This record gives sequence, C-alpha cells and structure tokens, in this order.
Amino acid sequence: MTSNGAIKEKLLCLIRGVNYVKNLRIIFLPYKMNAFNTLNR
Repeated sequence: MTSNGAIKEKLLCLIRGVNYVKNLRIIFLPYKMNAFNTLNR
C-alpha cells in the first residue's frame, strides 16, 4: 500500500524530470538549429 505522500513525491519527481528535459531541450535547440543549417548549406 502506498500512501498519498509517496504518490505526491513520485509525481513531484516526475514533474521535475520533465521540466529538466524541457530546459535541456531549450538549451540545445540553438545548437541543433545551427547543425541543421550547416548540413543544409
């Protein structure tokens, strides 16, 4: 049996992970665009 507290903790961890991935994507997006542009030249 999992208590509500444990479920909330898991949800918070999940949300944190998703936000972390989103931030990484935002950081790496310019690099991806540059690589894409150099490939298209």
